[in-house]
Amino acid sequence: MLTKYCKGACAITAALTLMAGVAQADNQLVMIVDGGYFPAVTYAQPGDNIVFENKSAGDHVMRGPDDSWVSDPIAVDGRYVLNLTHSTPLTFTGTGTDGIEVAGEISYDEPPLTE
Repeated sequence: MLTKYCKGACAITAALTLMAGVAQADNQLVMIVDGGYFPAVTYAQPGDNIVFENKSAGDHVMRGPDDSWVSDPIAVDGRYVLNLTHSTPLTFTGTGTDGIEVAGEISYDEPPLTE
């Protein structure tokens, strides 16, 4: 009976290890700068995290269309992490302390090749 238990536990451990390797999310950095985002288009996949890092002169609030998601104010040098799902809108806007709204985009396409 103990042998059966050990075989079952080993099979479960192997399956979980395989799934963990396949389901690894990537972090994509988007810098918030005065007047925009860098990069303006972020290439990612569902399951990835978009890490917004505020490098502007003041606090910044991020939001999806129709306020589908809204960050708290992100302080200078602060971060906000958005986990992407299949239902996450692929556009976002943000407003800094200057009141100017800027827009960015997420794409599930392959990134263009650079030479």
